[in-house]
Amino acid sequence: MNRKFNSIIVFTVAAIALSGCAAQMEAQYISMGQEAGRQGKFDEALVDLNKAIELNPRSANAYYLRGLTNSERGNQYQAITDLSKAIELEPSFSAAYRYRGIVYIKNENFEKALIDLNKAIEINPKDAAAYASRGYVYARKFKNDLAWKDAHKAKELGHYFDPRFLAEFKKSIGRDDL
Repeated sequence: MNRKFNSIIVFTVAAIALSGCAAQMEAQYISMGQEAGRQGKFDEALVDLNKAIELNPRSANAYYLRGLTNSERGNQYQAITDLSKAIELEPSFSAAYRYRGIVYIKNENFEKALIDLNKAIEINPKDAAAYASRGYVYARKFKNDLAWKDAHKAKELGHYFDPRFLAEFKKSIGRDDL
């Protein structure tokens, strides 16, 4: 009985050590994937993020980053799939809602974009980029007062608007007081 108990303890300690090692490897692959993405090496980033997901298929962050990477590569369908998985794994992941909304904007699916951007703002009311993106959607839908309100809120929260975009935005909503 004592040998059986000792075997169980050894097995448990080994399993804990291996899971800790896998978690460290996952974090390393995520970090390498992020860095490759920052450098514009999207194929390399995908390889690293795929390895992170293999190590931990429940990593919302890895799916989120892979969604960003797929979007940058122009694969919006796969980006939506990855971002949806990140949201499924972590329903309060406001950045995943925001970025999925941005991907929907790229696809000109403004209704779905609004749903996601509203959810991102509900989860994180200080998400300046979500307000800016939602303002853009409102401008595209000719809801100029709502567009101005969101752009103003984004600016208040510290969002940087590219001057060319801002000039075009002001022109499209017919206001210059932002």
